[in-house]
Amino acid sequence: MRLPFGAIFADAAAIWRADRELLIALSAFFFVLPALAMMLFMPVPTPPAEGERLAGQALIGYITDNLHWIAIQRIAELFGVASLFVLCLDPQRPTLAGAMRTALPLFPMFVVLAVFIAILTWGGLMLFLLPGFYVMGRAFVAGAAMVAERRSDPFAALARGFALTHGYGWMLFTAAILLSLPGQLVAMLAGSARGPEAGMIAIAASGLIAALAGGAVTLATTLLQIAAYRRLATSSNGM
Repeated sequence: MRLPFGAIFADAAAIWRADRELLIALSAFFFVLPALAMMLFMPVPTPPAEGERLAGQALIGYITDNLHWIAIQRIAELFGVASLFVLCLDPQRPTLAGAMRTALPLFPMFVVLAVFIAILTWGGLMLFLLPGFYVMGRAFVAGAAMVAERRSDPFAALARGFALTHGYGWMLFTAAILLSLPGQLVAMLAGSARGPEAGMIAIAASGLIAALAGGAVTLATTLLQIAAYRRLATSSNGM
């Protein structure tokens, strides 16, 4: 069975229409609010120093100093993603509270999977970009497979994700990029208002816009992962 490019977008849109209110509430709590809090509590970055090396050192120092805020935001986001996977992929159709309870035992290994995929992706990106793009496409449904199939081994879940996406890696990478680029552009434009000279209102407004854009991208990407996993898993089971 082929996986039409437009079909996964149509399926993701159908999930959105069916549970719009619940998805908005989940996204606001797990995706938008943690990102907004991080932007408001993290100090405003200082202008980069002159020279590429000094600018790189300043960026690394800024990330290191604020790593705890970044980690808290990312963990909250990942738990929201795992709960959303349960919510949409569990045949019992649990409530949001039930989905969160189901996701909790799997969550430590879900984080390990996310970290491992990030390492592979960044390592690939350092090797002339294309290997990183390849990993992004082939690992696209690994998290969904882990949660839907209750796989406690993150490496087995990654292998399952690679098996399901055989022949579809570049297509899924393209779909993910098409979703993320508009949101990233909005977030970058909003972030340009954040600077040492910006007032609190400008910082709060830019942070809210960036958090909303990021939350929308995370929600849309997760729905696309759910839609792709459903079709690929059904095809692999011979149905």
